[in-house]
Amino acid sequence: YTGTYPGALQIASSDGRNEVVRAAALDTVSGGGPYLYAMFGSTTSATINANPNLSTLVKFGPTGVMLASAPLQGSGTDGLEVDSSGNIFLGEYTPGSPTLTGTRVVKYGPDLRRMSEVSLSTTSFGSVARMRSAGSSVYASFGGQGGNPAKVIQYNAGLVAIGTISAPGGFTQASGMDVDADGNVYMTVSSGTSGATVQILKFNSGLTSTLATKDITSL
Repeated sequence: YTGTYPGALQIASSDGRNEVVRAAALDTVSGGGPYLYAMFGSTTSATINANPNLSTLVKFGPTGVMLASAPLQGSGTDGLEVDSSGNIFLGEYTPGSPTLTGTRVVKYGPDLRRMSEVSLSTTSFGSVARMRSAGSSVYASFGGQGGNPAKVIQYNAGLVAIGTISAPGGFTQASGMDVDADGNVYMTVSSGTSGATVQILKFNSGLTSTLATKDITSL
């Protein structure tokens, strides 16, 4: 790892691997910050975004100095978030052939100590697509696998699921997600096929109902 702020941070290997940043999240609540958390993937494949052979969570200080790092126990996803207490939540899975296995949502402390995790059925949930925080809660979206619908789960700080909802209309793939000031959740979904319909869904804060849908296929 090299570089400082202002400027850019760079990760590079000395053995010909390809590196990619899968996700990043900013901690603006902890003292001494802001802190940047980034999830890096490293692969021996010629395809840069292939399933990484090694995934690492890294913490950077306000000037870009690397403060800590922790190897994941699998491959990281595009889901990474920091809650209001400075804890880090991320999506992780075990690569498999022909499909992935071992979907997990994992909680790390600010020192990058692995604190807890929850495992989910890969067949039903696929992998974590995105994560967003709302105070002490975190929301994780999942791209369904095997024809199952995309889903959102709300977790408390202890990784106990306190709400869940499935995308209506047969949408199996999840991409973007966000939470507004009222706690409403927005998720972009598609059927995952060529020329697929793409929609934005709006769920209430308790994940008990779909409030609105918007077709954005033509955008």
